[in-house]
Amino acid sequence: MHPVNGESKLIGLGLITSTGNPTGDVATASSLVTTSEVAALAAAKVGNTNGRDILGQVSAVPVAQSNVVAVTATATTAERAQAI
Repeated sequence: MHPVNGESKLIGLGLITSTGNPTGDVATASSLVTTSEVAALAAAKVGNTNGRDILGQVSAVPVAQSNVVAVTATATTAERAQAI
């Protein structure tokens, strides 16, 4: 984990290098969350599902004028959605 924008209270994964375009950076991050590779990893952690199903249950959208990605999962129970 790495501090975000030099703020020690904000932690990021250090996967995306800043381009100087915050909107583009967040759009990139949100698109990475919903890749088949990430879905397969999530499915393996959650269990009893597959990446294709996970992709159908997850959305990731940039929050306007911020460096935050809103990730939402839907499932048959709140506990399952949280696990996803």
